[in-house]
Amino acid sequence: QYRAANRDRHRSKQLVRYYGLSTEEYQTLLHQQNGACAICFQKETTIDTRTGQVKPLHVDHCHKTSVVRGLLCHKCNHGLGQFDDSPDLLRSAIAYLQQVALEKRAA
Repeated sequence: QYRAANRDRHRSKQLVRYYGLSTEEYQTLLHQQNGACAICFQKETTIDTRTGQVKPLHVDHCHKTSVVRGLLCHKCNHGLGQFDDSPDLLRSAIAYLQQVALEKRAA
């Protein structure tokens, strides 16, 4: 009940606790990214089922150093996580998609 009544305060505490990021710093990042995801450049559309509101962009950070890299939508944040933040795996996935696209065009 407290969390629901003090949602902004709870979010602010989470930003500091998990990312060392103040609400103002989050807002600055959000403004620098024009309110959109740093990867797909789209605004978040995922709805929080508890509140019925659009979720805020996720704070993307390096899991080894905890350095904040930017703000991502749910899909892009989840995608990076599935690839273990590995540039090599992402390059491999790109090569695969390009190869499949070439094969499809040739068929």
